[in-house]
Amino acid sequence: MSEVGMKERVELLNENCGLIQKEILSKGSYIITEENLFCENNGRRFEYDADRCPRTWREFYYPMYSNTGFWNDTYLIPRGNKDYIVHLNDVLISGDTFFSFKKGLQRSKKYEYYLGIINNDERLNHDQKKQLVIVLNSCVEMNYSYFNFVLMPRTGGMNNMKEQGNGIGVSLDRGDSFAYFLDEFFKSNDETILRYAQKNSRSRIKNYLEQKITSYEQYCKYFLLPPSSNKNSDLIFDMRENGKKAITTVENVIDYMNLAMRFWITRYNTLQEKVETNMNHLG
Repeated sequence: MSEVGMKERVELLNENCGLIQKEILSKGSYIITEENLFCENNGRRFEYDADRCPRTWREFYYPMYSNTGFWNDTYLIPRGNKDYIVHLNDVLISGDTFFSFKKGLQRSKKYEYYLGIINNDERLNHDQKKQLVIVLNSCVEMNYSYFNFVLMPRTGGMNNMKEQGNGIGVSLDRGDSFAYFLDEFFKSNDETILRYAQKNSRSRIKNYLEQKITSYEQYCKYFLLPPSSNKNSDLIFDMRENGKKAITTVENVIDYMNLAMRFWITRYNTLQEKVETNMNHLG
């Protein structure tokens, strides 16, 4: 991506944003508008995070992840106001928001950080800045879409490592940097991905990754892009490569937004294919 010029970056960005607007945002049914919401669970009313509420499990995780060969032996355990599933060695797995574009929260001003980079770039004229902000606002709208929700191990603090910071620039809760450090774990035995693991959970999550998952590519197949195939290999590679970089320039912001939108579009297409296949089987 670094060899691509600004014009090509922006053209791809506008193309991807157009697809996001047409196929996902315009339909509305794939979007949860609030970070926290109340849902019924076993006759009781609880407050849930959007990426792990019963609606998300029912309408997205089950159809997206079921019958992929990996999740067939898992089961859901309601635990008060949290939902987890248990897999090998009692590793807890739950939902996570992968590419964060949160807006306005004191503890997580991702939107404001990216907006500042755009507005402070003197190379851009008013119209160029305006167009980039329109795309950034679309990313904010997609923050709590189903296609930005992934399953992720919580045992070993992997979700905390992603959220709190990765040592590359500021803490931006970046899915691509999570992908990079996950790949480093498998290829170089770099345990940065386990930075927040407690003593009693570190060996469990390490064994789980090494014995059950075995590689970054397999993790993507099971957790991020199920059922992954060779057609997703470029996206899997680009997530890892882009995750190495700090986000400090407009080019970085554009690349990050493009990457997020490619991820969402790929997952949208996968879900449509699964729904169509299930309908054909029923027919």
